[in-house]
Amino acid sequence: MTRKNILLIASSLVVVLVIILLVLLFSFAEQSNNKNQEKIGVIFPLSGQFAEIGKDVLDGVNLYKDENPDVTIIVEDDGFESKRSISAYRKLRDINEVSIIVGPLGPVTAKSIAGSMNQKDVEESMVLGLTLCTDEFDAYVNIYCTYPSLKFQVEEAAKTMKKYGKTTYIITENSETGNLLLSYAEIYFDQYEISILGKDKFLPDETSFYTIATKAIKENPDTIYIISATPFSNLEIASSLRKQNYEGQVIIGSDITEKYLTDFGDILNGVLFVGLINDNHLPKFTEAFRAKYGKNPNMYNAYGYELVAAAFKAQEKNIDINAFPALEEEYDFAIEGLAYQGKQVNIPMVVKKVVNSKLVKIA
Repeated sequence: MTRKNILLIASSLVVVLVIILLVLLFSFAEQSNNKNQEKIGVIFPLSGQFAEIGKDVLDGVNLYKDENPDVTIIVEDDGFESKRSISAYRKLRDINEVSIIVGPLGPVTAKSIAGSMNQKDVEESMVLGLTLCTDEFDAYVNIYCTYPSLKFQVEEAAKTMKKYGKTTYIITENSETGNLLLSYAEIYFDQYEISILGKDKFLPDETSFYTIATKAIKENPDTIYIISATPFSNLEIASSLRKQNYEGQVIIGSDITEKYLTDFGDILNGVLFVGLINDNHLPKFTEAFRAKYGKNPNMYNAYGYELVAAAFKAQEKNIDINAFPALEEEYDFAIEGLAYQGKQVNIPMVVKKVVNSKLVKIA
């Protein structure tokens, strides 16, 4: 072998080694960047009875993702089932190594996740649930409730009732949340001089509400206040009241989707919905949402954007659990006026009336 050939082989080997070294360095840098890249977990029902809400939330999440393509968002579907919520949380924590999680929806699934946490989870993770707090949440140091407290919703209901009379009948769910609601009702209804003529509770799996409606109408209250975490049940009760020709004012304390408005049609005309979050979202968010989806954002769209934006900002600023409320008061991402009182939020709320199967804001 000539000296020239030896030099050519040696040169080729050097080039190959350089290329391999560059590939390894690039791969290592990419892995390091991915490891350090900000990650947020999202747990919402994308299947089951609350899939419409979960998908609305995801629309807001995806808008934020479009605007911030370098961030990593890992979405898990829990179907609004506690066991699946826990599984989703464990996957995000143990496999994806996520420290901040947006979701789940509602206090039942949030409490299930809280019950599954170990000490490391409590110390190293933060959960921003789209839920109102119940008394048990006082013990959950790393879970924040981002939906208005039940006490704020009940007070809004009391203010509205006073315009329609001095007596009411309450229908709620047979649960811890229902019991908490009744305790707040005793306080605020007395404050606004509203007499409670009767109370009734329904079971989560109940499907027939005719008897409950009959009992309520028999007391002849000026208003009937229906409130639970299950919108469909609330609407079925309102429908039973209408079919029995109740002439007073029906007031519902829960959210409602466009689908439910369409499905129930004229049967809901005149019904009031109280404790709804003011939907005057920030102009920049609204314009971006219109550009992407061709329609105005609803409350859940805004929440999806708001919570992931807050989560990434918290991670970016290395915010610890106790400092998170201060962060939310400093920034407005999509929902204007969101402010924490302890671990709960107080957001401007509005009353809406169903008119021709549409929700119309009233003064």
